[in-house]
Amino acid sequence: DRFQGKKVTGESKMSLALKMKKNDVIEKTSVLLKYQQNVAFSPRPSSRTITIESNGKVIARENFYYDKTETKTELATLSAAAVKILKEKLATVKEDTELVDEDKDAPRCYDAPSSYVFATISAKEVKIYATESCHTLKSYDGEAVSLTNFILGFTHIAR
Repeated sequence: DRFQGKKVTGESKMSLALKMKKNDVIEKTSVLLKYQQNVAFSPRPSSRTITIESNGKVIARENFYYDKTETKTELATLSAAAVKILKEKLATVKEDTELVDEDKDAPRCYDAPSSYVFATISAKEVKIYATESCHTLKSYDGEAVSLTNFILGFTHIAR
C-alpha cells in the first residue's frame, strides 16, 4: 500500500488458534511398553525406567535414591510405521497373560536387582516379563517375547 507517496507496512497483532470440531479427538500420549529395573542392594540404590510412548519417543529415566537425583535421556524416536507395528503386536497379548518361571525349582537369591517389562493392554499395565530373586519369568502369549526382546535392546544403549 502507498499513502501519500510513502510505502506503508503494518504488523498484524492477530493470534491464531486451532479450533476443533466437537467430534475431533486428540490422542493423549501414552506408554505402550515399559521396562523397569530396581537396584536396592547397592552402594547407590536406584531405579531405571525405559518407556516407549505412543508418539514414538523412547525415554530412559534413572532415579538415585540417596542423592535424590534423576536423569532423563531421549534414546530414540520410532517412526509412525514402527509404532503401528508395535501396537499390532501389543494387541496379540492377553490382558490376563500368565508368567512362566523358566526354572522354578532353582534356588532363589534376594539381593539381586529385579526388572520387569509391562505392556499396555486395554489401558492397563500388564506384566509380560520379570527377573526377580534370580529367576526369569516370561509370558509366551502372542508377541510378548518379541515385545520383551525389543525393549530389552534399549537397555543396552541406555547406560
